[in-house]
Amino acid sequence: MPEEAGKADNIRDIKRVIKRTKRGSRAAGSTLLLNLVTEKEPQVRKLIRKCFVKMQHLLPKLEELLKAMGKEVSDLIESFKAMKVSLELPAHLKGVSRNICLGEVIYLRLAGRPGFVSVCFLLCLFVFRLGDNDLGDSGVKLVSAALRNPDCKIQTLRLQRVGLTDSGAEDLASVLSTNHTVTWLDLCGNKLGDSGVKLVSAALRHPDCKIQTLRLDSVGLTDSGAEDLVSAISTNHTVTWLDISGNKLGNSGVKLVSAALSNPDCKIHTLGLQRVGLTDSGAEDLVSALSTNHTVTWLDLSGNKRGNSGVKLVSAALRHPHCKIQRLGLQRVGLTDSGAEDLVSALSTNHTVTWLDLSGNKLGNSGVKLVSAALWNPDCKIQRLWLQRVGLTDSGVEDLVSALSTNHTVTWLDLSGNKLGNSGVKLVSAALRHPDCKIQILGLQRVGLTDSGAEDLVSALSTNHTVTWLDLSGNKLGNSGVKLVSAALRNTDCKIQRLGLGSVGLTDSGAEDLVSTLSTKPSLTKLYLTHNSLTDRCVPALRRLILNLPSLELIGLRVNKFSATGKKELRSLQESRPGLRVDV
Repeated sequence: MPEEAGKADNIRDIKRVIKRTKRGSRAAGSTLLLNLVTEKEPQVRKLIRKCFVKMQHLLPKLEELLKAMGKEVSDLIESFKAMKVSLELPAHLKGVSRNICLGEVIYLRLAGRPGFVSVCFLLCLFVFRLGDNDLGDSGVKLVSAALRNPDCKIQTLRLQRVGLTDSGAEDLASVLSTNHTVTWLDLCGNKLGDSGVKLVSAALRHPDCKIQTLRLDSVGLTDSGAEDLVSAISTNHTVTWLDISGNKLGNSGVKLVSAALSNPDCKIHTLGLQRVGLTDSGAEDLVSALSTNHTVTWLDLSGNKRGNSGVKLVSAALRHPHCKIQRLGLQRVGLTDSGAEDLVSALSTNHTVTWLDLSGNKLGNSGVKLVSAALWNPDCKIQRLWLQRVGLTDSGVEDLVSALSTNHTVTWLDLSGNKLGNSGVKLVSAALRHPDCKIQILGLQRVGLTDSGAEDLVSALSTNHTVTWLDLSGNKLGNSGVKLVSAALRNTDCKIQRLGLGSVGLTDSGAEDLVSTLSTKPSLTKLYLTHNSLTDRCVPALRRLILNLPSLELIGLRVNKFSATGKKELRSLQESRPGLRVDV
């Protein structure tokens, strides 16, 4: 019968691929598979493609996978159709491969396997991440060939740090000019230079180009090469997210970007200008453009040494009624307590800024006191506040805590890297007890908390109904401190879903107590235990934890003291739990 003959042909083809792979010729095996698949009917092509993207470690399981495909072609097609709903691998493939795909979001690592780059041609995915693989210009050329395929449905293409250069960007730019599906392009960390960015800019001018998000962080762009990009952005009606951070634009380059923002046809709403060499003297053009621009809602100027005078200019823009900025990044900009007053004054009356990052500035207690005053104002709409490494101490935290106790908008607070000590954390704990405090995410990494000072925090968390994400990493809690934190989690009123306990001095004996408590916490979704002293002795306990928590999505265990066998056993737990990631 024709159907039986077709199945026999499939099995014969599969054996040919296995034979080449066994000989160690990975490139030849993948090339043969590519040729076979492109000759077959669409259903089988889709089947094989989806099987491959399910594999994280492709080669060791290739034979078993291909055999299963050969035996169960028709059943597998139906199973994969249902998989979009269940996100479960078919029963006969469980144990053969590890499910690292959720829906259509694919993470494919090709490190050290350049021969399998050709598999790119098979993929008709929505999200394709190839970042941090050594593809080079030739590998990206193959990806470009896939984008030309009318069946290719890739919308998000991440090619950060893949070794692409200006000489290899031409094929990609050419296909992007006419591709109708790619809306997100990430080329960060590639040595494109001005000439490579010029090619990308040419693609943006094409009416068929649909790119909305463009990331060009650290690609070697300079002020002299920014003109082509800015010209394209000025008239392009699709790009709404532009990140050109980490490039040596200087004041002159930012002036060109500012001119683009002044153009009414420019649709950019998210603009990344971190570490571009902007100074306070060059900020004036940007501020002028932002004062009248109606589209930019997210601006990141972190890492530019503008100082107090530069931030003063930004503050002036925030006061303008036409300024629509909602998220403002000002990390490491040289802001001090004496220069914070203008910013705080603007924030007190600004009705749009909801995210503010002032991390890495020398605000000190007096500067944080000014920020706290803004939080008291009912017109202040800040929801997320980052104050990492700002020189805050226990003696200066009282004003902030007082504001947070009655503030109804702040839901995310990060005080990591400040020397709060036990006494400072005690004050933060008092805020958490207040019924009007709305904090959901609390970052307290490396704040000098010890086991003796953890009790107040634990007491507050036991009755707090809002905190869902707590990070205590980098504090010297030890087993006794972790045991206290565990006690808080036992309380049914505690709503924590994500818990960070990296680098806290946890050992095997302390892990047993933690596991015992967390096993009764069904709401926990992410647990970070990296940089501790866990060994193979606690693997059985961790196994119990993983099996008892059906909602757990991620457990971070890197930089501990597991043996290769222990790591393998922990990773194997992913096979029985679709959607679980054990990072060890």
